[in-house]
Amino acid sequence: MPVSIVGTGKPCPHHGFSGHPLDRDPLTEKSGNARKTRTDSQGAHESSTSAGSKRTNSEVNDIPEKKRRTSADSSTSTSGVDKPTKASSTKTQNDKSQDGIPDLSDIHLDGEETDSVPIYDTCSEIRKKIGAFLRRKDVNQINMLKAFKEQYHTSRGPARMDSRYLRRFRTMKHADHGNTNSVYYAAYVFFEKLRIKEGKDKSAHRLDMEAIWPNGVDATKPASNARITCIEGERPFKDQYGQWHIEGRF
Repeated sequence: MPVSIVGTGKPCPHHGFSGHPLDRDPLTEKSGNARKTRTDSQGAHESSTSAGSKRTNSEVNDIPEKKRRTSADSSTSTSGVDKPTKASSTKTQNDKSQDGIPDLSDIHLDGEETDSVPIYDTCSEIRKKIGAFLRRKDVNQINMLKAFKEQYHTSRGPARMDSRYLRRFRTMKHADHGNTNSVYYAAYVFFEKLRIKEGKDKSAHRLDMEAIWPNGVDATKPASNARITCIEGERPFKDQYGQWHIEGRF
């Protein structure tokens, strides 16, 4: 016999909703259970996180006070120091190179204003001085050539003085070869000022040159173009001072 189920409209003491158990909304119940599950999970997660934090603090407290202080000091000192950059290191090296060229502005030589200072060194002697000067600490070729160029005060000096002038002069041989090269005059003036600046006496070579060439070496005409007349059996040659001699002539 069919049975009719009629809601009473009163809350059910067993299920907490109005009507018969069949009147329950499965979607609503499912959503409610899901919210409850998430809430329970969140609470468990927070409890776990809180417990983890407590363990971390406990572990920190177990570290000796001296060790913690040392670590903090190390971190502070490292962060407060600026490491030198490559550019600053390069700049420092360049400043040292500039210091290798002494200031000779307070030294004056007779004839300097007209670029006519008498020269009492052979080309070979100047080549030796250039080599020795370049071996000095903090001296480089660029700064040396710049200092040489500053010894000229008239149009006699070259518009520029680069490594080509220096290389050509240093590869020449004999005492007077290269006497018209602009490096020769400029280097002589520079090294003569340097000798005075450093308070050094004249060398034996310098004194001999003054005696042989009282007016200084001619730096206007190429010495290599000189012509010497000899007869059969004679042999011309130059000594260490650039002076001509003829062997076999009586």
